[in-house]
Amino acid sequence: TYVYEEVKGSVVVKYVNESGQAIKSSETVMSEEPVGTAYDVTGKKEATLTGTDGKAYRYKSTTGNPTGSVVEGTTEVTYVYEEVKGSVVVKYVNESGQEIKASETVMSEEPVGTAYDVTGKKLETLTGTDGKAYRYKSTTGSPSGQVTEGTTVVTYVYEETKGSVVVKYVNESGQEIKSSETVMSEEPVGTAYDVTAKKEATLTGTDGKAYRYKSTTGNPTGSVVEGTTEVTYVYEEVKGSVVVKYVNE
Repeated sequence: TYVYEEVKGSVVVKYVNESGQAIKSSETVMSEEPVGTAYDVTGKKEATLTGTDGKAYRYKSTTGNPTGSVVEGTTEVTYVYEEVKGSVVVKYVNESGQEIKASETVMSEEPVGTAYDVTGKKLETLTGTDGKAYRYKSTTGSPSGQVTEGTTVVTYVYEETKGSVVVKYVNESGQEIKSSETVMSEEPVGTAYDVTAKKEATLTGTDGKAYRYKSTTGNPTGSVVEGTTEVTYVYEEVKGSVVVKYVNE
């Protein structure tokens, strides 16, 4: 009598990264099944998964046959995954969406799920590559969070900083004796101005009195700054006396 044992086999599914390291426990789909038994493990392939190392992975390729017939021993089907990574970029733009400062790649190809915080990259004021002065206005995107696949863009939006120049005419008590003049209105910060020609040696005030220039407060020439620059010309009232004399011939 010749005694025979049935030939059997198993089918195991493995999940590994590109370095061949297991990122999820392997699964024995068939154990000691008769040779020739049909198997199909295509349903075990996951498009994405979170590995035992906590990292995010995306399916890349397969080694072994996901479908077939059991053979003696162990048939291994290995699903290979690549780590999902992302970048974080900070941009600086004006209200028209034009870049006013070079963008910064704060994180490059970091694992998905990595925490990031770019709040420190926000500047309250800055001088753009166009030479203009800007002030922070708003943010698009999340300044802090976790890296996602692809590129996360955080955009800081800036408005151009502007200013005005006003010339005033006052007496020594600080009262206006002539209507003030807005020489520049909402001009870009840094724009040159010169209001020396607005100074009058003498003038007749709105009160009908005669005045003579005395002094200046503020800078008659310079560059526009944010807000309102005031140049004040101070005048003293021109006065005189009347004397009556009595003489002989």
